[in-house]
Amino acid sequence: MTSSNRNILTLKTGAIALLFALTSCTGNTNKKEKFTETIASDTTSIVDTVGYQHIMFVKVKPEKWDTLMKAMYNNVVQTRKEPGSVLFTFFQPEDGRYEVALLERFKNRAVFEDHLKKPYLPHQVWKEAKEANDPMEMKELKELAEVPAVEPENADEIYSPRNVLVTFDVKPEKRQVFLDAIAAVTPRARQAKGNTRFNVFQYVENANKFLLVESWESVPDHEAHLAQDYSKKFDAAIKGIFVSNPVDTRWLAKDISK
Repeated sequence: MTSSNRNILTLKTGAIALLFALTSCTGNTNKKEKFTETIASDTTSIVDTVGYQHIMFVKVKPEKWDTLMKAMYNNVVQTRKEPGSVLFTFFQPEDGRYEVALLERFKNRAVFEDHLKKPYLPHQVWKEAKEANDPMEMKELKELAEVPAVEPENADEIYSPRNVLVTFDVKPEKRQVFLDAIAAVTPRARQAKGNTRFNVFQYVENANKFLLVESWESVPDHEAHLAQDYSKKFDAAIKGIFVSNPVDTRWLAKDISK
């Protein structure tokens, strides 16, 4: 299925919706139909119109933290007013390290490129605030046809105190194993008590590298999710399929964009 033919649609509580208007498709569409039948819970939006998104991890000089935060809060307020902005949020590790993970999603690349021209973007502040040896690279992400990203309609207004960001570097020959496992666990996780986001993206630069972004209403909700049978099945299914240990990349983070 090509992402270029998907629209932003809304799912109402308890409804089974036909989500995708297609003009062309590739492969087996049964996976998509099965997925859409499992996520009718709270009102949400499917967002993908050849969407553009990226993640950026930055180490910040402690003495520049307050200056950066002040500039970023203004950036957040202004960016969220842009009609093409889907999600604009940033996180800090729960342990208080002076690091930021910035996650941005826009309707398409053209909208993002227009966003870069806005006068309120604190380019110079970022340059001065980041640690000298930090490249501050934007890592472009793409949605997966197997598990389209889902955002609450009011995503920018929801505060989730527990957020998880994990990078999975999958062995090339195990890519399909990972895709099958994440497609199976995603709808269950999204239905779990307290979940507000459970999205997986592929890094554009590497077809075998993925980013999982989770948001939860509380730490106990997240921990309860980890104890469920479906989480244990996921852990068993992905055992031994990674180039490196995903735990080494994991962020337990707080949303500091609100």
